[in-house]
Amino acid sequence: MKTLIKNPVNRFWLTFALLLGALTLAAGCATRLGRNPLEGWRGLGSAYRTNCPFGQAIIDDYQSYIQNLPVKERLSVSDFRIDFFESETSERAVTIKVDSYGTFGGKEWTHVLIYDRANKRIKSMKYVSGHFLS
Repeated sequence: MKTLIKNPVNRFWLTFALLLGALTLAAGCATRLGRNPLEGWRGLGSAYRTNCPFGQAIIDDYQSYIQNLPVKERLSVSDFRIDFFESETSERAVTIKVDSYGTFGGKEWTHVLIYDRANKRIKSMKYVSGHFLS
């Protein structure tokens, strides 16, 4: 077998560069996901499988929220990606999963809309819930 790099100094720098590249790639892919604010809430199904169990006021609100998203994000929303939740204190929530594309892949963002017992939105937030390659 023929040795391509005979000089030990050059071999060291090549090995160093390859390890540095591998660490950079690993660090870039190891970003943390956001914490789910609805942890412990009871899931009530998705818009695809069930109708919204909370009434027309919440349906109108979350559909309006979706219509105000940027076009690229709005196009990634479907009934499969809309879920309903309820807390022990009867607060209600709707989650909407949206894809955002970047240069080397994308992120899945989860938008969380939280409502009180009177079906009035009291809080909205979003967090990164996944990564993917495009």
